[in-house]
Amino acid sequence: IFEFVPLYIKAFFKRTMYCYFLRDFNVGTLEFIIGSLLFLFGLVFGGLNWFLSAENQEMASTGTVMIASIPIILGFQLLLSAFHFDIANVPKIVLQKIELQAGG
Repeated sequence: IFEFVPLYIKAFFKRTMYCYFLRDFNVGTLEFIIGSLLFLFGLVFGGLNWFLSAENQEMASTGTVMIASIPIILGFQLLLSAFHFDIANVPKIVLQKIELQAGG
């Protein structure tokens, strides 16, 4: 398991770079970029403000909670949409036919 997980993560990032940035730039790429940024912003902003409000022993305001939660929700939705686009983006036309020889 200690060899598989790092190799799997490396393959994920390699495939993402090739499919979304080098070979093609499509709506899935924009959804992936914007979704990742929004999700990370919401996590960092919310975590930082949660830590500060817990340290000061005061409740976070409603606006602070919403500024943290809305980017997380929107980012997650965009990431789901990017994954859906990736799954649906399977080639249906064969570019090269492989001929099988009889007997072997």
